[in-house]
Amino acid sequence: MTNDQVGLPALDFLALMRPQEEEFRRQHREDVGLVAAAATLNFSCGYLYWLQRTINASIQQPIAWEKVAALYLLNRAIQDLRSALELGERGAPVQGMSLIIGVYEVEVALLEIGRDAAKGKHWLTAEGPADIVFSTRLGKSGQPVKQPIKERGTEFYPSLGIPGTTRSALEQAHEQRYGDIYAELCGYKHIQPSVQRQYGTVRTAHGIEVKPEPQWTPHMRQSVLAMYEIAENLAEHVFLAAAKAHLDPEQESHAARFIRQMRSAWQGTLSLNEMTGEGEGQ
Repeated sequence: MTNDQVGLPALDFLALMRPQEEEFRRQHREDVGLVAAAATLNFSCGYLYWLQRTINASIQQPIAWEKVAALYLLNRAIQDLRSALELGERGAPVQGMSLIIGVYEVEVALLEIGRDAAKGKHWLTAEGPADIVFSTRLGKSGQPVKQPIKERGTEFYPSLGIPGTTRSALEQAHEQRYGDIYAELCGYKHIQPSVQRQYGTVRTAHGIEVKPEPQWTPHMRQSVLAMYEIAENLAEHVFLAAAKAHLDPEQESHAARFIRQMRSAWQGTLSLNEMTGEGEGQ
């Protein structure tokens, strides 16, 4: 029996959803906190693009494979972040969260490769996910062991100039925090039921109904805001990981200072927004 015989409707899904999506975009444009967070993420993409162009201009013969690898990795991070930005504006934070997990993995790859041309070439020519390419370590016995990507620490705090006496504790706290973030993002990516139950579910006179997103609710607003914050934080870490390997010390210091200033400005805008209650419950 064909679909025509069954009488299934030929729905123009995009046209059907467009009014709902446009309403979400309108609410987003009128929300001070969301606009500020989206602008900051947009700037983050911009300084990653600047860093990519800077690294590209510095490549000379013989080819520096670690720089070529960084260009590919930065390109992936920029496109993922840009796509997450647009998904947030359209009211799709679940899809945005699922996407930006790759930005975390870009950071791990950049830190792993660093200035090592051999590792850069290995990543460019290997097959398989970055966490598999870089997850093999030699244990105390000298035998290869696997270390999951979510358990990998980073060198973010040294890049910000934290004194060496406090570096170890901060690195441990950072590693734990990022492990938690990675696990949370995996929940979005791998269709965790507890995540799915939070979105698209509305109560009607007939009980609970699941509707396609976006639905403008306070919970959805907070979810989009959280997605922007995580994405922007990941962008900072990717920037500093690449800057540490490929910028001279003066450029790296200037870049770290700029990011701290921008982060402070964004947090100030967010705090003011939360205190005044703007953007809530619209």
